[in-house]
Amino acid sequence: MKKSDLSYDKIVSISTDGAPAMIGKEKGLLKRIRDNNSGILTYQCIIHQTSLCSKLSATLKDVMDGLIKLINFIRSRSSLQHRQFKEFLCQCDSAYSDLLQHNHVRWLSKGRVVERF
Repeated sequence: MKKSDLSYDKIVSISTDGAPAMIGKEKGLLKRIRDNNSGILTYQCIIHQTSLCSKLSATLKDVMDGLIKLINFIRSRSSLQHRQFKEFLCQCDSAYSDLLQHNHVRWLSKGRVVERF
């Protein structure tokens, strides 16, 4: 802050990932900022919170595993099944015309898959 000549009282809010280095009560970044600006609003990133929740919940993992198997069955096993499912969605006046394929590399795709299902 000093190096960049920034003023603490101009900071309105800050969002962190919730790591101890950020939110620690003794030496965390938020503690240091609050020492200079007690009115700052602090938030923990909702994406990081969601990621932590999805990792901690065994029930959610079981539901997601079942849902991913079902989606992969519809999309991957047979182009006929996939085409019939898309026609079914159209007949039901669904807001979506297809299923998203889940990608294990990006955990955020889980939320989009569930939302669309």
